[in-house]
Amino acid sequence: MKHFFFSLKPRERFMALAALLVAATLWSTGAWERVQGGWDAWRLLEEDALAQKVTLAKEREVRNATTLAMATIRPSSSPKPSTPPAKPA
Repeated sequence: MKHFFFSLKPRERFMALAALLVAATLWSTGAWERVQGGWDAWRLLEEDALAQKVTLAKEREVRNATTLAMATIRPSSSPKPSTPPAKPA
């Protein structure tokens, strides 16, 4: 490889180095985009986990409020369960 490179004319060497530089730049920017995408996905997962923790922390409060609301409902004021409509034959 070294012998091949040094056997090239100066103009060809420059073009080979320029092509190598372009390829390295494209590869490194692609790698950076993949890393950045992974980082963004990780942050979204952390935000979702935090939202779920907040929701789960309110579970006891919601259960207590539901129990209290169910205890104060009068049986006569609750709506009758509706029957599903009959399917046409």
